[in-house]
Amino acid sequence: MNNPLITYHMQRVCHLLSIPLESVCIVTDKTTHKGHRAVVTNCQYLGWVGAYWLCPLTNKHMVYIDTTSGRVTEAVAHELRHVWQAITGTLGDYDHDHEYTTNPHEVDATQWAMDYCNGLFD
Repeated sequence: MNNPLITYHMQRVCHLLSIPLESVCIVTDKTTHKGHRAVVTNCQYLGWVGAYWLCPLTNKHMVYIDTTSGRVTEAVAHELRHVWQAITGTLGDYDHDHEYTTNPHEVDATQWAMDYCNGLFD
């Protein structure tokens, strides 16, 4: 990954949340491994600025960031909060029965990203 903004916030958020850097792989609309192109294409089609999934082949936490959205910092913080949720087991399994915006995982990640972007962790 060659985006210094993403690199900076990835390192900072991973530090704040005690996420091992080596356990996370960032993919963007500009840098995508061929094995993840389908996921990235789907994210772009849906208009998502970020996404998180656990890669079954590498067991790495994959984070997609759309670099064209103007919301890179927020997306990095939000998606890495999902990584933290997965690592710590916080909130349990993702509840697909909840509407997206009221899903406890999304509410938590959105609030954490807003707090991060507002400088509450400085």
